[in-house]
Amino acid sequence: MSAGTREGLTDREVEQPIRRGLRLAQFTVVYNIAEGVLAVIAGLLAALVSLVGFGADSGIEVAASVLVAIRLAARLRNAEAYEAK
Repeated sequence: MSAGTREGLTDREVEQPIRRGLRLAQFTVVYNIAEGVLAVIAGLLAALVSLVGFGADSGIEVAASVLVAIRLAARLRNAEAYEAK
């Protein structure tokens, strides 16, 4: 990345929130996997379709979080290409 971006921010000022977002996306993936597994197990044991559905919905949230993490990681690796867009 160059010394400054279009907004006049330094590399560090641009990189810091991206790294924070990446950590949050990673945490969200781990949390939603645990939530989904526990909800599905509890739903099967209690024979509650709604709880199993809630657990399955966590899988969708995991997929979305993984996509966000991939995009943020790519931006960290190739920041100049993103700034040129």
